Parts: sequence; C-alpha cells; structure tokens
Amino acid sequence: MPIDPRIQAALDRPLNGKRTLRFRMVRGYVAAPGTGPIGETCHTCRHAEPLGCDRREWICGPVGDHTLKIDRSTKACSRWERSKHAR
Repeated sequence: MPIDPRIQAALDRPLNGKRTLRFRMVRGYVAAPGTGPIGETCHTCRHAEPLGCDRREWICGPVGDHTLKIDRSTKACSRWERSKHAR
C-alpha cells in the first residue's frame, strides 16, 4: 500500500524545530509538575511544608531550598504522596 506523499514529506523533513517537552521542569519542585496522579495538587502532598508561622508561603520538602517557593495549586508531581491531613 503506498504512503500518502504528504506523510512521507513530513517524515523526511529534518527535525530542526523548537524542542518542547510535555512536562517542563520548574525550579523549586522535586519533579516536574503534572507528572503525578490525576486530580491531585501540591495542596494534598505530604512534602509541602509551610515556610514560617503564617503558612502563606510553602516549599517542597525534598528540595530543601527555602528560597524557592511553590504554589500549592500546582498539579502533583511524580513524587506526590498523600498527606495525613488531606481530605
């Protein structure tokens, strides 16, 4: 069966375009956000630790860098584990 010439032309083209990854690494997280369980966020992860007593700023515990804050509404990463306080 012959291959459609448009498909063959696309296959023969060099791969010079911008390379993009589905899961881009973001500083401050132990793994790329979005690689964890569907529907979970950093809010329900046991690694999310408050920075200070006002609990407004959070860090990812395994990273351990207190200068890189995380957003708790970010999708869960592959190292996500359920928090004992999560609903």
